[in-house]
Formats: sequence, structure tokens, C-alpha cells
Amino acid sequence: MSKKNQNYTNRKQNRFQPERMQGNIFVNNNGKRWLPGENGRAAKVERLLKGAKEEKKEIAGNIAGYKDSGVEWIGTIPEEWKVIPLKYITKCKDSQRIPIDVTKREHGRFPYWGAGGITDYVSSYIFDEELVLLGEDAAPFLDKKRDVAFLVNDKIWVNNHIHVLKANKNLNASYLRHCLNITQYEEFIFGSVIPKLTQTDMKKIPVTLPPLAEQQRIADFLDTKCGILDRTIDAVSRQIEDLEKYKKALITKTVTKGICKKGEAKRKMKDSGVEWIGDVPEEWSVKRLKYVLASIRNGAPAAAVEYSSELPRYVRITDIDDNGRLKETDKQSLPEDIAKRYMLDKEAVLIASVGSLGKTMLFNPDTEKEKCAFAGYLIEAVTNPEAMNSKFLFYFIKSNAYMDWANRNFVQTTIQNLSAGRHKNLPVTVPPLAEQQQIADYLDEKCKNIDNRVQKRRQQLEWLKEYKKSLIFDYVTGKKRVEE
Repeated sequence: MSKKNQNYTNRKQNRFQPERMQGNIFVNNNGKRWLPGENGRAAKVERLLKGAKEEKKEIAGNIAGYKDSGVEWIGTIPEEWKVIPLKYITKCKDSQRIPIDVTKREHGRFPYWGAGGITDYVSSYIFDEELVLLGEDAAPFLDKKRDVAFLVNDKIWVNNHIHVLKANKNLNASYLRHCLNITQYEEFIFGSVIPKLTQTDMKKIPVTLPPLAEQQRIADFLDTKCGILDRTIDAVSRQIEDLEKYKKALITKTVTKGICKKGEAKRKMKDSGVEWIGDVPEEWSVKRLKYVLASIRNGAPAAAVEYSSELPRYVRITDIDDNGRLKETDKQSLPEDIAKRYMLDKEAVLIASVGSLGKTMLFNPDTEKEKCAFAGYLIEAVTNPEAMNSKFLFYFIKSNAYMDWANRNFVQTTIQNLSAGRHKNLPVTVPPLAEQQQIADYLDEKCKNIDNRVQKRRQQLEWLKEYKKSLIFDYVTGKKRVEE
């Protein structure tokens, strides 16, 4: 990363440090108060969304002048268009690709391309011309909202996980890129875990072919429109990222400093004795987790079986979403004889012990729809109600204070050792019980508001991606035309 980009990244990260907050609002270097998603960028995104919906500049095709393309997913095309297999309109340059082992790469300024895009930068290049790159393996062929083809016209290095195509004189390369990004790849790829598009199958892909002049018009139009949409998608994605960082910072400040409301006097603080927690309110204490729990244990070291409503549901790390709720998809069960020792029959905080560190949920057996047992890579922590509020502990696990502890322990040992036994020594803040409840209620309200805003932006993101693909499809299949 360049020094300029590193400085920008550092500044962006620093914006979300809890100490830069006054109450629940961030303060920038000039003293200006702001909330993520409530600045000029949000208004710009709304304008771009409106523009994406309204500024279409489309000309509907004359249905009477259409014919069957012979390809089911393409449907009808204008009578003067053709459908040509890819091999007849491109030259495949795969033989010139050279993979470089990561340990042998010399870092430089030239993009190093792999299946999903640029994966590194190296000191030399093997191509310097206009090309279309198309994923070979591990590309998102079945994700209709993501690109698998890319237009390049620069000095690049390409490994053996992405195909290299040179358009012939009757084919516009940018137009081809758009065609390949709306192709339905199901019949051309194989492999369910890592889908692969072989060179042989790639050459069979049908491409709609208007006259060259119309290809150019379509390419120019889509390049402009997709550029607007891509910038909008990036802006919405950044808003989501900012809101998630803000939520994490708000939780961290609240579980380590208390509720800070505008106009209230600053509380007297004391050193917590824990570097990554810092100062805490004077009346708080900091204890090891084991002293505020009734019990803590690891889950079942057993494999799941096919889901059955007659058996306990088997709760795994992957069953918990980012907001700490159980997903309703991809359920699994656990045999009764094994599950009985790992049943979730008390309110408990479930904590990931490997992989997705910081993922947690507050499990309440009274509100869940079915009996549940928990898996070995989860920890069940049942609080002592006279010492710790379960919801407060849930939020503490979602804070940066917990992640700092987890990362320090992860560096010093193996992932497997972040088990229930190791979590017993996790330092946690312990406010008075009444304040723990106040903090839990406060964060419930604030996080719900943030989550609603994130959900709105995720919906915008999905609409934009779907709209982009449908726009490309309509124009490269001639359903809509670009006027001369």
C-alpha cells in the first residue's frame, strides 16, 4: 500500500476510536460533530440512487423486428444481430500466463491478476494490450450480482486462474466484457465447491453480436451507466462499513466508560489496570470472567446430522448472524443421546472460540422456537445474576475490548486454546447491576437504530447490483437499444 493510501486508511480508522466520541457522537479534528450516514455522502448516495432509476436514456426495441436467438436465457434478439460462440470472435492467450508462487514474487507496481481480480502487485508484466479477463476457477459464476469478466488495457501479470481473451476486429472488447458478466454459466462450469470454467467450455459460450458500430454505442452507454452505478455501490458499501465501525465504537465506549449523554458532567474515572480497557468509572470494578459466571463450558465435539424437528437443533458458529440472532437456513440436528449433555436450557451468552472471534449471541430458551444443543466451537457462558447481567456480557463480547484480548491471546497461542478454560481469565468491566441493565437497554435502542440504517443500505445495495445486471442484459441482448 502506498504511503498516501496508508495515511488515508489510518485517518479513516482513527475516526472510529471511542475516545473521539462526545456522548454517542463522533467529533472530527475541527470539532464538528457527526454520525456515519448523516453527512454529505448520504445525500450524494440518495441522488445517485435516484439518478440510477430515472436517467435511463433508453430506446425500446421494436418487438416486430426480433427473432429467437436459439439460446433460452438470451431469448429474442434484433433480426440483424447474430449469436456466435466465443471461440470464433476471440483469441485465447492462456498459454502466455505464468503463475508466481507468493514466496517468489517481487513486489512492484504492476497488477497481478487471479480469478477474482487483482490479488497482488509485482515488479514485471507479461501483457500490455487491451484484453478481457474471464475467471477460470473459484470465480463467482453463480452469483448473478458479481462480475467475473474484466476489461484491462495496461501492463499486467496474469496467473493461471483467469482466462485471457483478445477480441478480434469484429468485436468490441468492452462490449464483450459486459456480455460475459451476464452470461448464465451453469451449463459451462463444473464443480460444486470450487466451480471451474475450462478453456474448452469457455469457447462454447454464446455471445450476441450486433454490428460493430452498435457494439461501440452499447459499450459506451454501459460504461457510463455502470460507472455511475459502481460509484454508487462503493458509496453505499462505505456507508455500511462506517455504520458498523460506529456501532462497534459505541458499544466499546459504553461498556468501558458508561453511558455518556450530552450535557452531563464527566464521571470520575480510575485506571482499570488493563491496558486495552483503559480508564473506567470510579465505582466500577474489573474482574476475570470466571468470577461473574455461574458456569462456562465448551460445546459438543460431535458431527451434525440432517435436520429433523424431532431432534434438538445443533447450533454452530455459522448459525449465528452478525447481529447475534439464529439463522433460519441450513439447519442441522444432533442425536438425542449426544445432545442431552449439551442442551441450551438456560439463558446464556454463546461465544465463538475459533474462526469468527467476537461472534456472539444471547441465547434465551424461552424465546427460541425449538430445543437446541451447541457445537464444540462455541462456548456457553451462564452469568451469575447477582454479579453480571447476561445482556451486558453479550455487548462486552461485541466490543473492541474483547477483540483486543482475543487477538493478544491468539498471537500467543493456537486458536483452539481460546476455549472455555481460557475465557475464564478474560478481564471484564463490572458496573453496578442496575447500571449494567441501563447500559444493556441503552445499547439495545442505539444498536437497533444503527441496524435499521444498515439494513436499509443493504437493500439499496442489492437493488443497485440487480439493476446493474438487468441493465446490461437488456442492452447486450437488444431488448433495449441505444440510438445513433
